[in-house]
Amino acid sequence: MPAAPTAIVDALQASCRLHLTAIEHYASLAAHLERWGYSVLAERMLGEADDERGHLRLVMERLEYFDVAPALDHKLPSWPRHDYAGILNANLLLETAAAAVERANIAVSREAGDEQTALVFVSLLAGSERSVLEIEAAKQIVEEIGLDNYLATFVA
Repeated sequence: MPAAPTAIVDALQASCRLHLTAIEHYASLAAHLERWGYSVLAERMLGEADDERGHLRLVMERLEYFDVAPALDHKLPSWPRHDYAGILNANLLLETAAAAVERANIAVSREAGDEQTALVFVSLLAGSERSVLEIEAAKQIVEEIGLDNYLATFVA
């Protein structure tokens, strides 16, 4: 196994922390939304948490390739309870921050000559950008039809 440059390890560890936060963010949202009566939205958030687990697995596999233990310390998620518009904003902040980190990590990886790690981050960036677009679309729909009408479509 090759030794990874410090910048690569730092980039992978930052991504690991970010994905741990995202997993907890979406999983806790799912529990909240389920209890709140929005089971369809809860399922969607569980799907997001599962996607984040897959992303974390990719990062951990790359760390393992370099024989480096993953950083398991991370920022705790934060989102407003009983405020779906606020939840959308919190999700957007999370995903835009992830996209920014992933863009920076692509550059770091390529600068270090590690295209394989860069490709991991390219894949992660695609997911974050897709999430940003979906959240922005949801916000636009809420603006057009109102929050109550939007949420009514997610009650099972």
